[in-house]
Amino acid sequence: MAGRRRTRTRMVNKHREQGFDLSIANDKLPDYNALFDRNLRHYFENRNVQSHLYRTGLIDKGGRIIDLEANKAKLSIIEQEFKNAEMEEKRRLREEEEMRRRVQKK
Repeated sequence: MAGRRRTRTRMVNKHREQGFDLSIANDKLPDYNALFDRNLRHYFENRNVQSHLYRTGLIDKGGRIIDLEANKAKLSIIEQEFKNAEMEEKRRLREEEEMRRRVQKK
């Protein structure tokens, strides 16, 4: 009797497994941004959390969400300006060092 029950349970489980669809594993999940989640609104209204979000650049002073995707071009330009400023500073330091070396040779 116990053997029949196990066999029946195995058959039922096998039938369930065959009906289970794993093809969704290859689908891309939709993008999720917790800042837009209504259920987390109370959490993000906390002053400490807002302060942290402001420091990390996710919201502005007014508490409005900054869309990083929309501002990628601006961020890219700012990063390029920083890179150019760093290169200019290195060039200036090299020139100063060269000038000091020339003055010391005389």
